[in-house]
Amino acid sequence: MISLVHETDHTVPTVSVIIPSYNRSLVVVRSVMSVLLQDLSNIEVIVVDDCSTDDTIHLLRQIKDHRLRLVKLNENGGAPNARNVGVEHARSQLVAFQDSDDYWLPDKLSKQLDAIIKSHATEACYCRLIQYYPTNVRVVPSADAASVSGDISIAVLRDSFVSTQTLLMTRDLFRRCGGFDVHMKRLQDWDLVIRLSRLTQFAFVDEALAIAYETPGSLTSSPLNGVRAREAIILRYQSSMVARPSVIERHYSIMASICLHHDEPALAMRYSLRAIRSRPHRPKNWIIFLASIILFVVKVSRNHK
Repeated sequence: MISLVHETDHTVPTVSVIIPSYNRSLVVVRSVMSVLLQDLSNIEVIVVDDCSTDDTIHLLRQIKDHRLRLVKLNENGGAPNARNVGVEHARSQLVAFQDSDDYWLPDKLSKQLDAIIKSHATEACYCRLIQYYPTNVRVVPSADAASVSGDISIAVLRDSFVSTQTLLMTRDLFRRCGGFDVHMKRLQDWDLVIRLSRLTQFAFVDEALAIAYETPGSLTSSPLNGVRAREAIILRYQSSMVARPSVIERHYSIMASICLHHDEPALAMRYSLRAIRSRPHRPKNWIIFLASIILFVVKVSRNHK
């Protein structure tokens, strides 16, 4: 059971919120203010600047709030490294993560804190997330998610439904799982949550309390990089995924569809074949495979003209 600092004790913050930032001057102030304006006031906000070359630091220094702390790195190491550094500077036994271009509703932390206290047996909590893309809006996890609370270790192998900016956890749990993998360029949150799910159960707040936006330069704007990152996840947790044919087939099918859509028929063929080997009776994978062959032939013919 977690013993927390009382809200009125301002010597130690109840929650430390980590925000990595790199050249985000246009959006980072909104993100930081959405945290500082939480109805849980006894917090600290640690912005870890990853060697920005714009006026990010200048703008953040205009925010006159003693709860805001700035950590400026001397070398650009990427968001996972910045988050790990932020946790090392955290003074609270609970840590949460916000992204520099996203937004929290004012009661996010208080509702998650309440959920994690009431759960007793867990060291981690998350909530739903609204994702705004140029062409659509979606809520994660979706209403039909297989498992959203308790033991999510199997469900999270199938889907990445716990985003970084929805997480609240103990600092000790974060350290025990090894923190964010600094070598992963995408899907670091999925990798982290898979490891966390093997150490603790999860509390869940069934409300969308965080909002994510796709902004220019955000990592989510490169689908093919996402495919490569998904393959890295599969390789890392291969034994667990291969033991579940529907899980491994689903991932390869998604990867094949993305590659086909982005005019990469050779990759689409490779991934659709892997999906077929896992579950040969799924018509969708055969359709993708045949479509990728046709597109491949068309591309070869076009290049030889």
